[in-house]
Amino acid sequence: MGPGRILIATDFSPAAEKATEFAVMIAKKGKYELQLLHIIPEIPGTESFKQLTQVHPYFSEVANRLQKEAHRLTEQERVVSGFLMKEGNIFEHIGSAAQETNSKFVVMATHGLQGIQYLTGSHAGKVIESSPVPVCIVQVESAIRPIEHFVIAPDFTRPVRPLLHWAIEMSQVCGAKVEVALAEDQQRLDSMKVDLSFGEFQSRLEVMDIPFQIHSLAGSGKVFQKNLISLAGSVTSPLIIAELGRKGGKAAFTADQQTLISNPYHIPVFILNA
Repeated sequence: MGPGRILIATDFSPAAEKATEFAVMIAKKGKYELQLLHIIPEIPGTESFKQLTQVHPYFSEVANRLQKEAHRLTEQERVVSGFLMKEGNIFEHIGSAAQETNSKFVVMATHGLQGIQYLTGSHAGKVIESSPVPVCIVQVESAIRPIEHFVIAPDFTRPVRPLLHWAIEMSQVCGAKVEVALAEDQQRLDSMKVDLSFGEFQSRLEVMDIPFQIHSLAGSGKVFQKNLISLAGSVTSPLIIAELGRKGGKAAFTADQQTLISNPYHIPVFILNA
């Protein structure tokens, strides 16, 4: 696995600082570069009016703040960092910026006072759904801790290769153990193979020499989701890797993902949108 790039969506708030702290920790482990992104609300009016407003000191102030922060990350944190500004809305431009910068994933925060940090519920879901790469949601209250282990919950009624890929990558980057949460009925899981069975999933982890532990959880739906969050809290997991839900057979941000990103243990959640 070669080095990649992490895109950090920021509005300079305390919540965004927490997201940056998380991204820096991952970047140092995986030798990723960092790219800061700030989105300015779209300016209404004619092109000539936009050109006049864009020379306003506000724009140069934002650019200077981004430049200073990128310089700080490069010099103090020893992580190669850059920045960019985009005019428009977060739902379109976080995803397009991820493509433009060839980023492997996005890190952003919730539960602050302004800007991007208002992203809860359906707003966060729109960003995640529109992003071509995974999005990691960090709460402003999150305790950023070294990722020595993390929780995943593969659903064998759907393709699980993307989740397996990221579980292996994050384990290798961080030297972390994988806590695998499964429904109690192992036989049912094996019989519902879509691309990999549970046995094949487990075998891939073993072949890649990934340390893991299986946790059998009761229930399904909301009950399973509640037990998954309780497991993550009980093992003091610093990260949960999850997938988008399903609506009408298509990937979609559902109530389960909203429950995850607002979990009471403030655990960052890395959501795959494949």
